[in-house]
Amino acid sequence: MKKIIYIVIALMVILCAWSCSGGSNSNVIQSVQPVQDTVSCSIADSVQVTPQAVAQLPSEPEPEDTQEVIFCVKLDGKYSYVNSDGKKVIDQQFEDAYEFHNGLACVAVDGKWGAIDRTGKMVIHPQFDDIGNFEDNLAAIRVNKKYGFIDKAGKIVISPRFDSIARFFDDGLAVAKVNNKCGFINKTGEFEIVPQFDEASNFCGGLARVKIGGYYGYINTKGKIVINPVYSFASNFGEGFACVRSGYDENFIIDTKGTIVVKIPKDSYRPITSFYEGLAIVYVFDKKCKDGYIDTKGNIVILPQYDNSMPFHKGFAPVRINGKWGFIDKNGSFIIEPQFDFCLWFNEKGLAEVKVGEKWGVIDTKGNYVLNPVYDGVDICE
Repeated sequence: MKKIIYIVIALMVILCAWSCSGGSNSNVIQSVQPVQDTVSCSIADSVQVTPQAVAQLPSEPEPEDTQEVIFCVKLDGKYSYVNSDGKKVIDQQFEDAYEFHNGLACVAVDGKWGAIDRTGKMVIHPQFDDIGNFEDNLAAIRVNKKYGFIDKAGKIVISPRFDSIARFFDDGLAVAKVNNKCGFINKTGEFEIVPQFDEASNFCGGLARVKIGGYYGYINTKGKIVINPVYSFASNFGEGFACVRSGYDENFIIDTKGTIVVKIPKDSYRPITSFYEGLAIVYVFDKKCKDGYIDTKGNIVILPQYDNSMPFHKGFAPVRINGKWGFIDKNGSFIIEPQFDFCLWFNEKGLAEVKVGEKWGVIDTKGNYVLNPVYDGVDICE
């Protein structure tokens, strides 16, 4: 159930503040996107759960207005595909399933994974132990605890020989791990940057975060270290900036040359994410332990007041206050009042999965239900 990654990402954002200050299984079906961060030990875990791992938001194709929006739902232990009226659009039910992505949906039958098209036809016979969504016509697979890639015809194009891999390529490269070291492979499966790092993230803006000897720095696509590994915490670069930490309490915002552009006063706040849409989440040191948002100049633009928060996407961010989740705009005003037990970001279609009690549904940006919360899990198809 692929949406577990969004949950992992969200939880890491939520928990990161506690981790940085010293301080499961999901019922949402998952289609990972963009989750680009530290390489993981499974396809479903495309980020490694460490305090330094920082969420990257869902990246989805432009909506196809001519296609009906459908949803992958879980009910009574089975997965199926329905429209906004809750009517099945594909007759089959599956042991597990992902949402449609780039025309195909990955499904599990008798413990093995394959893929169907939008008519429900099995176009890739179930044969893999695990599989990721298709990005650039490639999908990560797991066979006998090793990882590789297939194309949309189901042909293995990179043989399963890695201990773990990132689920997609950036700048033509993807993180791959062998013998406890991370390097970067190209789309033929050859190492362009030999395994040498303790941790590594996919490239973002031409730079990748790597960990060497317990500290984080950044390399370019040639494998050259361009920002020395001297930081105890480092986010991925977002919009030309990254948040880093030296030691326990010296926090900075740096540019892609490694130049410190903002020195954050000690004991004021700690950034805990990259910049998304010009804003990064910060955790403020006080008895209330609240989250807020800063801009790339280090100014607090949304006052710390939230128990938990997620990065902005499409102008909105999910936040939790008084035990309930809602959505704010960049002024910090609630566009949808806190009322959900959990929620995820709005996608390109302006839809978001929300949890009410133990059930999941889908809302639009006005808070209206597009799919009522009656399912054990739900994910929005492209």
